[in-house]
Amino acid sequence: MRLAEEDIRAIQVDGPRRRVYIKFTREDRMKDVLQGTNGLLEFRQNNGEISQVRIEHAGMVTRKVRVTGLPPVVKEHSIKEYLSKYGDIVSIRDELLAAAYRYKVYNGIRIDEIKLK
Repeated sequence: MRLAEEDIRAIQVDGPRRRVYIKFTREDRMKDVLQGTNGLLEFRQNNGEISQVRIEHAGMVTRKVRVTGLPPVVKEHSIKEYLSKYGDIVSIRDELLAAAYRYKVYNGIRIDEIKLK
C-alpha cells in the first residue's frame, strides 16, 4: 500500500479473524488507498505463495461497553447523555451476577451498546 508513517494513527491485528485494521490520520488518504487498489492487493507469503487480500472500509460499528464503579443512583438518562458524544446509544442494561453465585442479582455494572460515530 506504500503508506508513510504519518498516514497511520494506529494498527490493530485481529489474528483469529485474520484481519488487520488501520486507522488513518486523514480520511482522504484512506480513500486514496481504497481507490488506488480497487479493494484488492496481492500479498507474497514467505514461501513465495501469493494471496489476494481484500481491502475495505470497516466503518464504525456497534460496540458493547461495560461501565463500572457508578453508584446505583446514577440514572440511565445520565449515562445516555454522557455517552451520546461517542455515538448513538442502542441500549443500556444492568449486568447480573452469574448463577454460580447462587443469586441472580445486579452487580452494579451497566452494559451499554453504542453505535459509534
